[in-house]
Amino acid sequence: MVLDVFSTLPFVERGSSFWTEFSGGMTTFFAMCYIMVLNGVIIGGPYNTGIPTTGVFFSTALASGIFTTMMGLFVNVPVALAPGMGLNGCVTVCYHPAFCIF
Repeated sequence: MVLDVFSTLPFVERGSSFWTEFSGGMTTFFAMCYIMVLNGVIIGGPYNTGIPTTGVFFSTALASGIFTTMMGLFVNVPVALAPGMGLNGCVTVCYHPAFCIF
């Protein structure tokens, strides 16, 4: 009876299974958690940029949540969006007084 509920979901029509979707979702979740923590460490951490680590963590989580939800609802594509990790170094170097070129 419980399996009949899963047979009406869209991923079954695409030839996927519940466990495939679940493992993909958990992998994405842990990757996003890693990005949120690492953003705070890079931007707010060792270079003393003056930006609070908790603020960076919260803003990364908020932006990731909003844009991932928008991708799911409006575009109907299972893609998670988060700030790019390569840009963190550029932002950190530009805000650090010893490295700032402006």
